[in-house]
Amino acid sequence: MSNLDLEDYENWPSEIKAIVGPDGKPMRRNQRNQKYPWDVWTDGRIHTITWKKDFTCSVQSMKVMLYQRAQRDSIAVWVQQWTNEDSTDVGVTFRFTNEPVEP
Repeated sequence: MSNLDLEDYENWPSEIKAIVGPDGKPMRRNQRNQKYPWDVWTDGRIHTITWKKDFTCSVQSMKVMLYQRAQRDSIAVWVQQWTNEDSTDVGVTFRFTNEPVEP
């Protein structure tokens, strides 16, 4: 675990983020049972996740899960699907916020 930089937590593999929090400490059991690090993702910062690296469901399904999470937590979410220039990667950039979301 010592070779992972805490400042680069956003780029850690999802398997590690599933059991270790952004402070480098193991997560509580109820946090570990989550498939995705919702506590991190709903922190108000912009997050970019990549299909097959950070999630395995379809991009559309991930977008639906993000919107459902926002509705469940009574917060807003901005979601943008992306594809890189050579079309080798696809993913989602998102930000949860308590503020109004600009279209």
